[in-house]
Amino acid sequence: MDVYNITRLKLFAPIERCQSPFSESISFFTLDEAVGTNIDPDPAGYLGEQGNQLDQIEIPAGDYFFAQQREALGREAVITMAIEVQREILWQRLQPEPGLYLRRLYEDGSPVTQVFRTYKKGA
Repeated sequence: MDVYNITRLKLFAPIERCQSPFSESISFFTLDEAVGTNIDPDPAGYLGEQGNQLDQIEIPAGDYFFAQQREALGREAVITMAIEVQREILWQRLQPEPGLYLRRLYEDGSPVTQVFRTYKKGA
């Protein structure tokens, strides 16, 4: 079982995607409410179909729960990390929003996979 360091992150400025498509990508997923607010969601349908993904040029400024792994993760591992982020939001008695950002980049010559999840403040 992987252990993820999940933290709250406040972005004061957007994270813009690097112009080279080979060095960084940012994708946005809109999660179904039944899946995106469940403490134990089914990983098989978590990110939905490929059409549920939009390529983004930035992650907007705002409040997020955040996790990363210093490796290139496959789809299953990304889903596992995203579910752990969702559980952390729920364990803190907050309400996850349907937006999930997936960022893949190279840092210091190594691949990094990051998950950013929005949540409702004051819930």
